Amino acid sequence: MMENRMNIKIAVKASGYSGFKADILRKLMLLVMSVSIMSVFLGFSVSSAAGKKSVIDDAGLIKASDEKKLDKKIKNIQKDKFDVVILTVKSLDGKSAQDYADDYYDNNDYGLDNEKSGVLFLVSNGDRKYHISTKGAGIKAFTDYGIGRIKEEIKPYLSDGDYFNACDEFLNITKDFVKAYKDGTPYDTDNPYNEEIDYVILEVIALVIAFVIALISVGIMRLRMNTAKPKGTAMEYIKKGSFKLTSEKDIFMYSTVTKTAKPKDNDNSAGGSTTHVSSSGSEHGGGGGSF
Repeated sequence: MMENRMNIKIAVKASGYSGFKADILRKLMLLVMSVSIMSVFLGFSVSSAAGKKSVIDDAGLIKASDEKKLDKKIKNIQKDKFDVVILTVKSLDGKSAQDYADDYYDNNDYGLDNEKSGVLFLVSNGDRKYHISTKGAGIKAFTDYGIGRIKEEIKPYLSDGDYFNACDEFLNITKDFVKAYKDGTPYDTDNPYNEEIDYVILEVIALVIAFVIALISVGIMRLRMNTAKPKGTAMEYIKKGSFKLTSEKDIFMYSTVTKTAKPKDNDNSAGGSTTHVSSSGSEHGGGGGSF
């Protein structure tokens, strides 16, 4: 720095400036040098972040062309300052899927804000395990309910060995979850994901089927009853002199008991996210299973 200052001083003297003008020129040149140095460091930081991979297929389960498709979707989600990572490995190296996913996210410094917000989807082909690890805002965006819904959607693909579609569906749902969180309405027990539409469709189908069956049944019954001729009074159905009441007795036949189940105290429908602390001391959420 001393050498730089001396060079600036010499340059100022050589230029023929003196006094107040020389002082202004010297400060201006120092400012230019400072900005240049900062630009170098910032450029290094940005290039390092850009060079960090979001799809790491160490197990070789995804084709290169499909990997590009996944990476493109991830970049769109990252525009909302939310990091997404897909990781496939051959083995968990003796760790649990949860620990492996949490540690990989933390040790590789993923996350696009001060909370390191994001989600990592891990698939271990050798162990037949998968796990979804969340951090920062990801814990709120991916509630326990939300994690359960994702598992329902992606597990069939994993079981069939269709790893690309499992990852693709994971990203589709992740995009919806991040948007819902940003809108202030994360998917949870009180705000189900896609379920209300499914139930309405099923109810309409059931009502239509029930109506058709009832219509057919009534039609058949009416056809069978066409031979019956109505009588004026009930006595016309009884042959004269054939009815004689010889005794009378009340017989108890049956009783009806209605029971209502008592609500359980351990009802877990409150929603929210269950969290834990990783080996690096960071708070994570998520969940996973086997396939």
